[in-house]
Amino acid sequence: MPSFITNAGLPFSFLQPNDCIGDSLGYINGNTQNLLTLVSNLSANVYTLNANLSASFWPGTAKAWVSFNGSGSILKSYNVTNVIRNSIGDYTINFTGVTDNNYVINAMSKSYTTQSAVLQLKAGTTPSIGSFRLINSVTANYTNPVDSDYNYVTIFSN
Repeated sequence: MPSFITNAGLPFSFLQPNDCIGDSLGYINGNTQNLLTLVSNLSANVYTLNANLSASFWPGTAKAWVSFNGSGSILKSYNVTNVIRNSIGDYTINFTGVTDNNYVINAMSKSYTTQSAVLQLKAGTTPSIGSFRLINSVTANYTNPVDSDYNYVTIFSN
């Protein structure tokens, strides 16, 4: 890469806008399109690389996550294909991004009215590759299932 020196004797990176004169300015202006093309290509390659790395190689990052309401409608998500409301407070989460059933589920729910709601794995169910079932209730033993307005689930795996 050429070094740009102006009449001020300073390297290009330290110049102020009005310091560039003569052939240096003409050279820079003549190669602007080449520079923009290079930056655009580099940006596209970095974006693709980051997307591939985050999906496959970065342990400790969430493989899937979802925010959904009491009816099971997804508000925001990543790698979650759908949320099925089986009955009041009972949901099935379907997702992609893991290759076995050795994953970690972190689930929580916004308070329901004046009582706290507990969003947890439903008793008697077993998580499988790409799917698990949750129950949301105001008691830990599922005796009072509820549909909370905001539910949050994150899935971690290697």
